Amino acid sequence: MACKAISEISSGGYDVQVIGEYSPQLNCGICTLIICDATHGCIDHAFCKVCILKHIECGIRTNGNFMCPGGCAKAIDPTKLEPNKFADRMVKTLPTKCLNDKCPWQGDLLDLVQVHQMNCDYQTIQCNNEGCNVEDLKGEFIQHDKECLFKLIECEYCQTGIFRRDEDQHVVDCLNERVDCIYHDIGCIKKLRRRDIHSHEQSNHAEHTRLIYQNLNSCKKENAMSNNKITVLEQENKALIRKLNELEIKSNIEVTNLKQEVKSITAEFQEFKNENLKLIEKMKTLKNSKPNEVVDDIEDEPFFDDYEKEEAAGYGEDYDDDDARAEYLHEEITKDYNDNDGYGDNDGYGDNDGYDDNDGYDDNDGYGDNDGYEYDDDYGYNDWD
Repeated sequence: MACKAISEISSGGYDVQVIGEYSPQLNCGICTLIICDATHGCIDHAFCKVCILKHIECGIRTNGNFMCPGGCAKAIDPTKLEPNKFADRMVKTLPTKCLNDKCPWQGDLLDLVQVHQMNCDYQTIQCNNEGCNVEDLKGEFIQHDKECLFKLIECEYCQTGIFRRDEDQHVVDCLNERVDCIYHDIGCIKKLRRRDIHSHEQSNHAEHTRLIYQNLNSCKKENAMSNNKITVLEQENKALIRKLNELEIKSNIEVTNLKQEVKSITAEFQEFKNENLKLIEKMKTLKNSKPNEVVDDIEDEPFFDDYEKEEAAGYGEDYDDDDARAEYLHEEITKDYNDNDGYGDNDGYGDNDGYDDNDGYDDNDGYGDNDGYEYDDDYGYNDWD
């Protein structure tokens, strides 16, 4: 066997993280790690048992003797290697922490190597199912093992070992899986193994045929009932459409009539408004004019007809000339406009005809006191209107 240098010999010590400081004599003189199974090479040095045996096996001799690899130049006897119990006890009680990231564990070195390292949930391991190369934290592998497609599982129907990735296809083909009869939807309630389906169909042909005809008759009845319902619904739909059309026509007529009525009312209102404005202007003129200046206008007024009738009856014989006639007409006008509002009781604009005494318009005809048509004693109109 070829001789190897000390640095090339496989280490046998503990590769751990020690908390705090410790004696350097607890490190192996060959692998330089913390001594595992401490063994005396010479009285001054201790080594891992594996390391010192490999050193001797390598056959490194000086003057025919195995020399202590601790550098003390002392010869060692391979037959007298003894365990260093004191060093071993010190090593096993060294305070250490877990090497895995994020793992908070701390404890003695002996607990670390014998218990914790094998159970730490933070150590990375590889799935041991053949063909699976997934690596993950040990704590996460419980879930992975339940889902791994390379895991060998047992079919619940035939107890055959199959890979999980083939489970769905196997269940479809498994002859021992219990399935429904193909005539289940029309009434056959048998549930049997897939391998027995064919024989079941052969032995129950008459029963299956009866179920088919029974189901067919039921479908025909349901179809006839559905057709009747469709006919009724179509008739109701037509009736609703007719009614809707009638309502639409009626609505259009009513809208047209309303538009015409609104148009007519608007025109009447405008005509009344215009006549009212003309009357107001005449009242202003008559109020401020002389008798001779308004004779022609007065003759157009409705009350002038009454005057002519009175004259014909002899009531106006004292007014033969034009001046007297004009004066008489002026008096008739002014006495009919002798109230505070410019409208007297005897001129057709009394208290009961839609015009009151104070503003010229009665409250009940849509023209109130504040509508801009109020009259005072001097002019017949307030300045604000």
